[in-house]
Amino acid sequence: MLRVFSIMIMLLSSVLLTACYDDVVTGMHAPGVYKGPIDPLLSASKSSAHKERLRERFDMVQTDR
Repeated sequence: MLRVFSIMIMLLSSVLLTACYDDVVTGMHAPGVYKGPIDPLLSASKSSAHKERLRERFDMVQTDR
C-alpha cells in the first residue's frame, strides 16, 4: 500500500511540475543595432543645444561627487 501511494505521489508531482514549464522565445540581437521603433530623441541628440542641456543637467547632479 505504501509503495502504491509513493508511486502515485511521484506521478502526480511530475505531472504538476510539467505544467510550470514555460518555453521562452528570445529575439536575436546585433550589438550596436537598434531594432526598436523610430526614436525621436535620436535626431535631437545630434544637436549641440541638446548636448549642452544634457551637460548642464549632468553637472547639476554630479557636483557633489
